[in-house]
Formats: sequence, structure tokens, C-alpha cells
Amino acid sequence: MFRFFFSAVLIIYIPIILYLGYRLWQVVNYFIPSANKIAYWLLYLLLSLSFVLTRSVGRVLPDAISEVIESLGYYWLIGSMYLFMILIFLDIILLLSRLTKAPLPLRFTAPFRGITAIILVILILLYGSWNALNPRVINYNLEIPKKAGNIKELQVVMVSDLHLSKVVHNGRLKEMVDKINTLNPDLVLMPGDLIQRCPVFC
Repeated sequence: MFRFFFSAVLIIYIPIILYLGYRLWQVVNYFIPSANKIAYWLLYLLLSLSFVLTRSVGRVLPDAISEVIESLGYYWLIGSMYLFMILIFLDIILLLSRLTKAPLPLRFTAPFRGITAIILVILILLYGSWNALNPRVINYNLEIPKKAGNIKELQVVMVSDLHLSKVVHNGRLKEMVDKINTLNPDLVLMPGDLIQRCPVFC
């Protein structure tokens, strides 16, 4: 079952990375006309497959190298997802403009769309990283019309989606535990998504 799922993901992922590779090459070639196309594609494919490679060969590499590759692959994978969605959205805008013959306020060339998408993805990743490093505490007051013996109230803390891995390591977990302890909970709930890797890759 897992092999079928993994194959299906690759069938979807490979066309996406090829599309992104072509679109990014348009940007690179526009700003750096002397760039070597073969070197670009080798580097791009290595980055695109780094998240998969670290799960197949990561255990035989030194921990420091494996951690760098996994961190790079993780950010590249997330960035690629956003980049694909933004580029498709911009392409749809261009297509609608051509179909309706409605003029666009800017020159919507391929390099322009590409660099716009790259800037947006960088901003999204920066915000996401900041948000992950600065978790927010949201308070809810719930009244439950039910008796529980002598217990009048409970301080419950729920935390989820920690995604512990070499990227989100034990240091981040300790920070989270310290933050939870400052809330003096009577009960801590952890509903899921505690680790990044599934057992198949461990």
C-alpha cells in the first residue's frame, strides 16, 4: 500500500518539479544569460530530490551533513509547493487576460511572473519560520454543565503539530515544554503530528 502511495506521489511530484525547473530557468537565464543550463538542472534536481534522498541515504551520512540536507530539503519542498501554486495562479491571470483581451497593468512576462513568485515564497517561508519559532497561546474558556466530583475547574493545555525531526529538534521541544509548564496545566493534550518522519523511513 505504501509503495503504491509513494509511486503515486512521485508521478505527481516529478511533473511539478520539471515545470518549476523550467520556470525557474527562465528567471535564471533572464538575469544571468551566461548561466550553464546543465549545471543549473543538476543543482536543481539535487535540491528537488534532497528531501527524498535524505530518507534513503541519510542514515549512512554523518549526522551534521544529514541534518543540513534534511533541513534544506524540507524548506525546498515547502517552498516548491507554494511556488507551484503561485505560478499557476499567475499563469491563470495571464490566460484570462489573453482570452478576454483585458490589458494587464504590468508586463506579465515569464521572468516577471517567476521573480514575483520567488519573492512571495521567500516572504511566506520567512513568516512561517518566525511563526514556528514564536508559538502563540490562545485561551478558551469552556463551561461544561456536568459534575466532576470536587473538581470545579481544569486548566487544560493542548499542543499539536510539533513535527519533531532534525529540523524541529529536541531544543525546540524543550522550549515548548517550558512554555507549557508556565501555564500550570492540570492536563496536557497532544492530539497528533508529533514526529515528522513516519516509521517506514525511521
